[in-house]
Amino acid sequence: MTPTTFPGRRSWLVAIAALLTVASTTPGCSGPGESEEPLPTASVTLVITAAEPSQEARPDRPSAMSTHPGGGVSALGYSFADVTSIRVDVKDAVTNNAYFINFDLVPTPTGWSGQLPSLPQSRSLTFVASAYDAAGTLLFRGTTTQTLLTDRETVAITLAADNDGATVLLPRIWRISLPGDFVFGQGGNITVFVEATSNAPLTYSLTAASGGGSFLPASGGFTLAGTSGAFVVRYTPPATLASTTEFTHVLSVTNLAGHSVSTTFRTRVVPPETGGDSLGTTVRVVFNPTITRLEASRAPGTTEVTWKAGVADDGPASALSYAWSFTPLGTASPTPVFTAQTNPTVLLHYATGLQGTLSLEVTDGDNGKTTVKYVLGPNQFPDLPVQSGGGHDIAQLRAGDAHTCALLHDGTVRCWGSGASGRLGYGNTETVGDNEPAASKGPVPLPATEKVVQLALGSGHTCALLSSGSVRCWGLNNQGQLGYGHTRNIGDDEAVASVGHVNLGTRAVRITAGDSHTCALLNTGRVRCWGHGANGRLGYSGTTNVGDDEDPLVDVQVGAPVQDIVAGGSHTCALLVSGKARCWGQGGSGQLGYNNLNHIGDNEQPSSAGDIPMSGSVLQLAAGGSHTCALMETGTVRCWGLGSSGQVGAGSTTGSVLVPAEVNLGAGLRALQVSTGNNHTCAVLSSGGIKCWGLSTSGQCGLGNTGSQTTPPNNPINLGGHLASFITSGANYNCALLSNGKGLCWGVGSSYQLGHTGNSGNVGDDEVPGSFEGFSFPPP
Repeated sequence: MTPTTFPGRRSWLVAIAALLTVASTTPGCSGPGESEEPLPTASVTLVITAAEPSQEARPDRPSAMSTHPGGGVSALGYSFADVTSIRVDVKDAVTNNAYFINFDLVPTPTGWSGQLPSLPQSRSLTFVASAYDAAGTLLFRGTTTQTLLTDRETVAITLAADNDGATVLLPRIWRISLPGDFVFGQGGNITVFVEATSNAPLTYSLTAASGGGSFLPASGGFTLAGTSGAFVVRYTPPATLASTTEFTHVLSVTNLAGHSVSTTFRTRVVPPETGGDSLGTTVRVVFNPTITRLEASRAPGTTEVTWKAGVADDGPASALSYAWSFTPLGTASPTPVFTAQTNPTVLLHYATGLQGTLSLEVTDGDNGKTTVKYVLGPNQFPDLPVQSGGGHDIAQLRAGDAHTCALLHDGTVRCWGSGASGRLGYGNTETVGDNEPAASKGPVPLPATEKVVQLALGSGHTCALLSSGSVRCWGLNNQGQLGYGHTRNIGDDEAVASVGHVNLGTRAVRITAGDSHTCALLNTGRVRCWGHGANGRLGYSGTTNVGDDEDPLVDVQVGAPVQDIVAGGSHTCALLVSGKARCWGQGGSGQLGYNNLNHIGDNEQPSSAGDIPMSGSVLQLAAGGSHTCALMETGTVRCWGLGSSGQVGAGSTTGSVLVPAEVNLGAGLRALQVSTGNNHTCAVLSSGGIKCWGLSTSGQCGLGNTGSQTTPPNNPINLGGHLASFITSGANYNCALLSNGKGLCWGVGSSYQLGHTGNSGNVGDDEVPGSFEGFSFPPP
């Protein structure tokens, strides 16, 4: 007898009901309806089997069924392998009276079986089979009607996915925000914006190109607040590279049903030895989406989208046939059509404004049918990536003691706050932001041919690393911290460009500034420092100032190749290529991390102290007033040094922490970046939130009160609904780069350093930072 078929079913199995034995006629036994003559009965054995699925798209999820792997798969993320129970109902097809309800089949090494005794012959019977997972969720269901006429017959039941015909809802990666340039060998944060079903839990994964650097975290989960959300990851380019190279990475975002969208993006890494203004890493994004169970790819600049279906079936892949169709919403000209009813196939005449419904019906060799529908929205496959990085967008923010500077993607610099000693670089000592916007002064007047790639701010001075590897500094110079061989301030009554570059003897790849000293990491992997030499912070086995009457042409004896350098109030730390850290300078609060209060570098070389005793690999260092923090490869944060205000996150305000100690960021939370002020610390989390701890008498922690925090608070700072990709901490304030491309500052604002025009009040002490509008630098 031909089984009943169900058009539109997406995944099916065959249940074979074999009449194995026939009981003798039982007098007085009748069906649910009255019969003048009793009917003969039969004992029926139901056997459900599933062959191995085709390998075209076997589900990747673990099986919930241990007796027999494989089987069919629904289009929404589950398969026969997830079935843990099958129940069968048998009813009279005419009267609907039941013979069996919820008759449980039992698993066997080859499938499922169970014996149904005493079913009447010569009556029309309806068999209903339902398959469930371990949680009791209905996965597959099927029914057929048959009359048992002979002793041995076959009853076939088509089991289809219970969610057959549902529309696939897919997440969409619609924007990636990232720096226009990364300085060679140093990481930067990337923010990914996603749209999906409201409040949907999503996961993501990043696969870095071989030898193309790494991402932290490389995978994770997040839940949308509404229909949109974002997550932040940190990218670290490769540490060494012989020539300019492009690497292609893959990002995937997946929903609970197992459907995902993916995109590739490229990082272009330029080694520091390369001349010109291409220092650093340039990242751009090229969309090439794929959808789990439905894979799609569009080459930029074409109107063709290649689609491929992944199908798992209980029969061979060679028996599968495909029927693709697309129904546009409204009128589309020319009409989108598929080139062939094959897998894969190509949809012609795609445009970003195209909307409609894509349907795919898959039929296997037993005429089982699977139907998938996908609603195509506008701009699903953009012509070009939508990302920040325009010339006037903010690439970096840096906070000093009472002034702030922004580096834009076009390589120009804007500064505001206190103009004392010429630290803003505008050729005067005027304050900016007291009665005009931070952007009002325009770029710091540097030569038009010079592009800035990094900024460093000290207590009263500013330095810029140029794309050529040269360094310029301006502002306060009482200790030689500008490095020009004298102690005259620069930028207070002369143009910054008039004094030339700091003579380092070679190219720099990183710079940093402490209160009154400055250091540069050179393209040789060595370090040079200048300015105030007290406590050995310069690392030259003495306390003499450097740069006040000589050029900084001597290497600090760190003892190992260096990949990054950071300066605190009166100490300096180096991140080594090995992932270890070494510090020197003022050690009276334990900020050097060597389990003592000794200074290092005042009468010995920094190399003599060796590595800070700390297990694991360090990704980033931050040096504060008298404390230091490290971001570890695991995403944890460790701090040490002065803890009088809770800035090391140890839960108390007494004494100092002499060795690196892990900070409790919260269950399951990972950091992407850490920053330190005089007496407070902040971290950007992988969720895009920010937590700050330590001194908060002026709102430094951004919680809307003045209570200091000895550990990170439970909740992140309210940033007005935006995510953060970067944070910089000044003496007693912070500035974050937000996902909307704007900067937002909070804490002490007495010198207008927060960028809130005409407002010198503190922010974060009795209001949340998100209650203020951030600042930006639109083109004139």
